[in-house]
Amino acid sequence: MLNSPKKIMTKSNQVMKNLLITVGIIALVALILFGIFQTINNSKDGEDLSVESTTEVEAEKDANPLLSEAQEKSLGNIGVDPGSLPTEITPAMQICFVEKLGLERAEEIADGDSPTPGDYIKAKSCLDI
Repeated sequence: MLNSPKKIMTKSNQVMKNLLITVGIIALVALILFGIFQTINNSKDGEDLSVESTTEVEAEKDANPLLSEAQEKSLGNIGVDPGSLPTEITPAMQICFVEKLGLERAEEIADGDSPTPGDYIKAKSCLDI
C-alpha cells in the first residue's frame, strides 16, 4: 500500500545523506591526491631552484677577483656591489688610496682586511681614476 509521507521523507533524507557522504569522500580523496601531486611537483621544482641558487651564490662570492669573500660581504653590507668595482688597480689608484686612507690602512685592505664604511667613503673617489 501507500507509504506515509513521513516514511517517504525519511527515505529521501537517507538517500540525500548517503549522496552527500559519497560526494564528501570523493572530494576528500581528490584533495589528498592533489596535495600529493603538488608536493611531488614542488620538490622537483625545489631541486632545480636550489641548483640555480647555489650557482648564483657562487657567482656573488666571486663578484670581484681582487676582493676576498669577507671584503665582498663587507662591501655588500654597506650597499656597494663588489661586481661594480674595478678589477684592476692602477698605480694612480694606489697613490690615491694611500693619500686618502694612509699607507698602513691601504696596505691592510690590500692584504685582505675588510674596508669599513668610512674607508669606502674616503676612498670612493679613487675608484674613478
